[in-house]
Amino acid sequence: MKYILKNSFPLAGVVPAALLTLGSGNLYCSGRNSKAPNIICILLDDISAIEFNVYNGPGINTPVIDKIAKDGVIFGTAWSQPLCGPSRATLLTGKYAHKNLHYSNSVFPETSIFSSHYTLGKAMKDAGYNTAWFGKQHIDRHLNPSDFGFDYYVVAKYWDGYDGPAQGLEPVSTGRKGMYGAQWYRHPGLVANGKGIPTGTDDFGPKIELDSILAYIGNKTDKPFFIHWPTNLPHHEYVGATKSWERPDIPEFDKSGKWTGRRIEGSMKSNIEYIDFALGKIMDKLKETNEIDNTIIFIMGDNGTAGYGKGKPESEIAVHVPFIVYGPKIIKVKGMSDVLTDISDFLPTFIDLAGFKTKQTKEMDGHSLAPYLLGKGFHPRQWISAQLDSARWLRTREWLLDGKGDLWYCGKEFDERKFINMSKSEDREAINKRKELQKLLDENIHLQ
Repeated sequence: MKYILKNSFPLAGVVPAALLTLGSGNLYCSGRNSKAPNIICILLDDISAIEFNVYNGPGINTPVIDKIAKDGVIFGTAWSQPLCGPSRATLLTGKYAHKNLHYSNSVFPETSIFSSHYTLGKAMKDAGYNTAWFGKQHIDRHLNPSDFGFDYYVVAKYWDGYDGPAQGLEPVSTGRKGMYGAQWYRHPGLVANGKGIPTGTDDFGPKIELDSILAYIGNKTDKPFFIHWPTNLPHHEYVGATKSWERPDIPEFDKSGKWTGRRIEGSMKSNIEYIDFALGKIMDKLKETNEIDNTIIFIMGDNGTAGYGKGKPESEIAVHVPFIVYGPKIIKVKGMSDVLTDISDFLPTFIDLAGFKTKQTKEMDGHSLAPYLLGKGFHPRQWISAQLDSARWLRTREWLLDGKGDLWYCGKEFDERKFINMSKSEDREAINKRKELQKLLDENIHLQ
């Protein structure tokens, strides 16, 4: 039996039929593993941990995120990679750059990551999940998520027939194909399972993605679902008129989710508050469908905030991102955690939570957090790492060797602004720690 997505998009210009035609991505019933939880993985774009209240942030109004954090687990020291491309490659493979070969946004392998590695979509399908991808693709963007294990997708990209503006960065010679060939926010370019979604100037890409997610959750099947939502927010948008990158204006919605016709000026505050609004809608839908008790939500950033940390080699400002896990009926730990973790841990954790066994995890650098989250025996990792081109980072609980080769004492702090630079210290402990961290780097994170 095939399931057709039901939806009700309140945005002008969106043709619901475009999302009703699922083509080869129809959802099929099969025997559901009743013990396997639904999993939602939300990857925020360009956002440091210090932007959030739970990391002593500036006090942005995020009641949903604050509650999820209170009732879930907050990882005080969680690392992405320094830029979005390497982070996504690491999340998808569970492997660091020296294995997945995505060293930066412009240095990556000629062959598809999905043909060379066992990746997220394939793993979750093998684990018995319905799989869906919404939002930003970035990796191997000449392909579609259906090419690498996702049953259904709504992604931001150019399609033949799209009549909106480009981001301004895609060369005309490419035919505007790709991530920068269409706007992500206002008058967005979106493709749902091979079919373009007609949009207008009042349409907001993240809202269409959100409505698609809500519709997807509302479709009952016998299988658990895995949703991957790498958002474009709060990444800047390219404004052709000024040829600059600016925070996108956010449409104002009432409590029912209906657009008021007004816009909220683009800022980190308005962008994060919209993310909180979207997360609230997802929570409401999970409650409405009685899936809330059997769902785990993962929220993480892909790299530090642009202008503050993104791509910068010093300390951990490029890689220290928010990481919150929520599943009150499943997750046993709560509050702030000092367990070290990085984005390579996602894939082995998902596989483990699904109750799926595969030899592929032995090739991954990531460590499963599932035992820790479920309150079982757990051996925490002793170090985490990151890489951007030839710059390499490595951190233990109290010490950090950054991408410049500087040594930092972190102590028990979760705020990189409070670290102490020990690079010029003649203290014997600092000298020995530098040697120890450098040895770990050289033994485990190989330069190609």
